[in-house]
Amino acid sequence: MVLKNLVRYIINKYLKEYIEELDYGKVKLDLKNGHVSLEKLHLKPEALTDLSLPVTVATGLIDKLTLVIPWKNLYSIPTKVHIDGFYMLIVPKNGKEKHLKTKRWFPLFLN
Repeated sequence: MVLKNLVRYIINKYLKEYIEELDYGKVKLDLKNGHVSLEKLHLKPEALTDLSLPVTVATGLIDKLTLVIPWKNLYSIPTKVHIDGFYMLIVPKNGKEKHLKTKRWFPLFLN
């Protein structure tokens, strides 16, 4: 239970500002082996704001994000992050991005 709460804290701390509506019910945990998987993550429109780019995220999706956490060697072996299926539609920051119908464009990524 302590490890689950730690994983939830870490996910919240590092992903909350980038991911919309994080559903912990869909998080797959294999804590014994250090595997944490999240699927169908939707990016927030402000995900790129800190980079000061002239674009904004109209829509974005990560099919699967997997963390491999070496619990026994946390300080000597790095935690690995695997991303499978990363799709992002970015648009210029010209004030018109609010009018873009993202649901119309998003299926283009999946074909």
